[in-house]
Amino acid sequence: MRKQGTSARALGGVAAVAVAAAFLASSALAQSSSASLAPPKNYRAQIAAKLRHMEDNPSAIQYVGITQPRQMFVGLFNGGTRPAVCVQVERPNIFGIRAAWYYLFYFENGRVDGFKMVATSALQQALQRCEPPLSPMTDLVRSRR
Repeated sequence: MRKQGTSARALGGVAAVAVAAAFLASSALAQSSSASLAPPKNYRAQIAAKLRHMEDNPSAIQYVGITQPRQMFVGLFNGGTRPAVCVQVERPNIFGIRAAWYYLFYFENGRVDGFKMVATSALQQALQRCEPPLSPMTDLVRSRR
């Protein structure tokens, strides 16, 4: 008679192998379709349009900086490492003090998708930055008089 713990371990091992196989298959699929992951020519305009919808108050934006497209880790569910840009948005926080928020945008089939990076710990918050150089996106910033 087999012990109950042995069969549970065997099922756990099978599940781990299935997850690893699915991960390897998805990364191979992403590499084979790398042409569809290239940044579109109008990626800056698409990112500006997305930021207008993602921000609570786009008129309060004081600065937007964007990196050049390069290979970045965007998360396991978003395709792992792929061409992406980091965007830094500066606007007043809830206390009215200028603060920075960071977004990652990646490309697929000529379209831009992305998300706001959210720090879940003080260490993540300290490390969460866009690597320079950043070029300004002036079409989102209203001139101040």
